Amino acid sequence: MPAINYIRVPCLGAALTFVMFFPGIVKQGSATYVAATGLTQEPFLARWLLLSAAMFTASALAYSARLAIESLRSTKAGEP
Repeated sequence: MPAINYIRVPCLGAALTFVMFFPGIVKQGSATYVAATGLTQEPFLARWLLLSAAMFTASALAYSARLAIESLRSTKAGEP
C-alpha cells in the first residue's frame, strides 16, 4: 500500500496554511496589526508549526490504522 497520499495531503495542507500565515510569520505589516488588534505577530510561526504537526500526525495515524486493518484482513483470509 503506497504511503504517498498520506504524505501528499498534509504537505499540501502545510503549504496552503503557510501561504495564509506568511505575512504574520515574516511580520509584514506589524505596526498595522498591533494598532488594529493590540497583539504582536509572535505566535504565527508556532501556530503554523503546531497545525502542520497535527496534520502530519493525523495522517500518520490514519496510515497506521489502514495498515492494521489490512493486516487483520490478510490474517483472517489466511485462516481456514
